[in-house]
Amino acid sequence: IQALILFFGTIFIYKAIPMAASDTGMYLASYPMVALSLVGLFFICVIVAYAIYYFMPERIKYVITVLAVFGALSGVFYSFVIPLELGAMTSLSIPALDEFRIMENTRNDRIISIVLIFIFLILLFFSFQKITKFLLSLILFSNFILVFYTLFIAVNPKTIHSMSGSDLSTFGTFDKVSQNKLSKAYSFSKDSNVLVVIMDEFQGNMFYDILEKYPKLRNKLSGFTYYPNTLSVGAETRLGLFPIFGGKKYIFFKKVDYEKAILDSMLIAKKYSHSYSRYAQRSISGRCSLFLSDTSICLDTFEVKSVDLMSNNQIKQDIDSKHKQTTNNAQITATIFARVSFLLSIPHNLKMNIIPKINFKEIFVNTSLEAYIYHLAQYFQLINMNDFANTNSNKKTFKIIHNMITHSPQMINEKCEIVKKNISGYSGLFNTAYCSMRLLVDFFDKLKTLKVYDKTKIIIVSDHGSHGNTINSKFIPIHKVRSSALMLVKDFNNKGILKISDKFLSNMDTYGIALSGISHNIETTLDPIKNYNENRSLVYVEALDADLKELEIFEVKRSIFNKKNWKELGKEELKKFIKE
Repeated sequence: IQALILFFGTIFIYKAIPMAASDTGMYLASYPMVALSLVGLFFICVIVAYAIYYFMPERIKYVITVLAVFGALSGVFYSFVIPLELGAMTSLSIPALDEFRIMENTRNDRIISIVLIFIFLILLFFSFQKITKFLLSLILFSNFILVFYTLFIAVNPKTIHSMSGSDLSTFGTFDKVSQNKLSKAYSFSKDSNVLVVIMDEFQGNMFYDILEKYPKLRNKLSGFTYYPNTLSVGAETRLGLFPIFGGKKYIFFKKVDYEKAILDSMLIAKKYSHSYSRYAQRSISGRCSLFLSDTSICLDTFEVKSVDLMSNNQIKQDIDSKHKQTTNNAQITATIFARVSFLLSIPHNLKMNIIPKINFKEIFVNTSLEAYIYHLAQYFQLINMNDFANTNSNKKTFKIIHNMITHSPQMINEKCEIVKKNISGYSGLFNTAYCSMRLLVDFFDKLKTLKVYDKTKIIIVSDHGSHGNTINSKFIPIHKVRSSALMLVKDFNNKGILKISDKFLSNMDTYGIALSGISHNIETTLDPIKNYNENRSLVYVEALDADLKELEIFEVKRSIFNKKNWKELGKEELKKFIKE
């Protein structure tokens, strides 16, 4: 009985209830109901397991007892003695579960673990009767300590409301140093700044639809020019992103050192005595480890300052209504925490076998917890640009900000509220594009207040269009939607309402456009806006396989909107094109 209590207690009580209490605002159910559901599941499992045990033959009872003891002590060992922790399971501190991959990369590791566990189990079978009193004392002691540990946390639940400035002053390991880091990252010069904002997967031709529906936006984007005729280098982030950082030499995907492309953008900042800062995505290799200079700063994906989500009406409604949720919802939430507890109690390098069965979709409706968290982080990052912008930089600045709020799944509704579901189709893509642009406009208003807007050259660009493949603009459709990249450029001291240009650009031109700004027009040869070629040819790459070994490469001339201007390149034509 003590072994069953410890085994099921670890799954339903000792881990699950503290996790549920760590942030009652992250799920749409009453915390007391969730806790009671977990306690109920615990008692049901203990009673049913003992009832089955009671009617078993004595020999089988012995085997079951040994297995129960082994499972109970093993669970405590991996959960509490050498835990691989998720940390306080607040809405914005649980890591992606696939990070457990670092624990085990080969099949041999799994086999060795299973063999060792089997050996320990055999040893326990042979020595069980001799150490029964010791095992019973150990299990009783564990239950006693863990009950008090759980009670201590359970009676003091935290209600963080997803991200609340008053209750959650930290995001991950956010502290005063990180606040200073944010202030430094968003510190602008009163003399000159170049800012590149990369909106991942923002489909360029969709911006035309936004202008048609919200024409007043043209006044908000004063000084900007929109280039709808902008071709992405490639249909994948791996193909389209790094030419933005480093220019045309990164146009074809190879096993290049991604760090070189990022360093190229650093070097032009250094050449013209600009401070350099970059907001990086965790999926990009060579992240913040590159930034060792006193004049450089890098922020990682989740280094964002928490702000009060109560301004988001949808989330406010979620919080206000959570106590009105059904008992069924509380039971679903309880089973989610129980599954995570079970995951934490098994040997570490066997966790990858269990992770696929840990699914948060039942709580967050049609999307995963990780995706929801990730979108919240991107949302806050755009707000941080506004909140932390200042004019304290004593050097001219060059900043690159990579934001993925526009990346699928689309999780912003027509009211510009973050929601816990994927809004598919045209409306999801349009909502996300418009609302992210609205957040950028708020930031630009802050730059105007700080009187540095005119002294800042701004480039808003995307790596490629929508992964949906079929979601097209209603006004300027294109037959390959992923090839349509966003390009908005505001030069120094440009004024007036937003203009639209039909110049033929590539998102790889970002490097040259930024360089001409940083150099203050000393280096303009790579800037096609200042040195436009009417007859230029550009390349677009689509991957036919996940490893990017098979590619379709197209040469495009003059306009991306005319299908006749597209030509797929054969091997010989490709060689000639690359040479040219």
